[in-house]
Amino acid sequence: MFSSLSIVHLSVLVLAPMAILSVLFLIFVMVRYRREETSPEWIEARQYADAKGLSQEQWLTLSAMLKRFATAGPFEAITYRHEFDRCVRDQMNAIKEMAPREKMGEALREIREALELATVPEGARWSSTLDLEEKQTVKARPVEQDSSPMHEFYIKHVNDAFFYLTPRHSDIMKEMPVGSRHVIHACHPGDARYEVIAEVADARESPAQVVFGHVFEIKRLQARAHERSAYTLPTPVDMFVVPEENAHDPLPWLYNNDPMSQGTGTFMNLSAGGYAAMLHAAPPPNRAYARVTVTLGREDFPPFTVFSRIVGTVALAENRTLVRAAFVDITPRQKEAIERYVQQTLQQEQEDQTAPEGA
Repeated sequence: MFSSLSIVHLSVLVLAPMAILSVLFLIFVMVRYRREETSPEWIEARQYADAKGLSQEQWLTLSAMLKRFATAGPFEAITYRHEFDRCVRDQMNAIKEMAPREKMGEALREIREALELATVPEGARWSSTLDLEEKQTVKARPVEQDSSPMHEFYIKHVNDAFFYLTPRHSDIMKEMPVGSRHVIHACHPGDARYEVIAEVADARESPAQVVFGHVFEIKRLQARAHERSAYTLPTPVDMFVVPEENAHDPLPWLYNNDPMSQGTGTFMNLSAGGYAAMLHAAPPPNRAYARVTVTLGREDFPPFTVFSRIVGTVALAENRTLVRAAFVDITPRQKEAIERYVQQTLQQEQEDQTAPEGA
């Protein structure tokens, strides 16, 4: 009897302090969180989120992430893209299962868009694959196949957990099992070409789709070699698709064959190396070349036609496509004329910006 009472008393003596400590810790956490949410910086962050139209559910998701992972203040974390990206990275690393990661990725992408942190300005540098844009084309190959050609993919969807690629040719799916690593090249308009090495998180059929986790180590490969300027003139566009056996030396084939299709487009910008243009057509297939007409508005330099290789496409609504292209048979004299045009245009833009108002 005495032994039994001793055990009971001993248990009470041990467990009671533990229970008291647990309650005190819970009170401490609640007070801390309450103090955080009523601090000036949290009030400012909440007001900003409300102004951007975040719902109560979105705010709860966002604030929970910030409390766990933000290294800066909450307002900085929701107004500076790099701070927000850092929180997203840590949040995703804390979730291991595919379905919860996708769900959180969709929720955070909606929050990112509401906070206007989803779009990287043209010319600004990418910092991770979170900056990829839907409807772009990218190229990829397995890491270990250095000499293999890169295959073309279409960015079907991007959320804050994954990016989803649809291959132009579905038979490439057999080279992309879950866990395999791939070199991916993507172009950011107005800036450069980027390279990442990403791992396949999931491979899906019907429709064929490869899911990659985001990569935060991104390599900037190639900056723009030529200055460019705005150039908004219409042009006829003759589209050619070079056979694979002629891809290594396309010009003889281009000079001796008829176009696959003929249409129109509008230049968006121009440089001595190439251009961006809006085509009134669906995205062209792989190995596409366009013959366009460049008009510089000079009496001493008449309009000229030139072949260009399509290096990037973005599908848009209403059957339109934004293309980036590099000239492949431009002459030195034509290149010099474009460079002069670009310099004059940029100089005029600068003068217009510095001119006093009302002048």
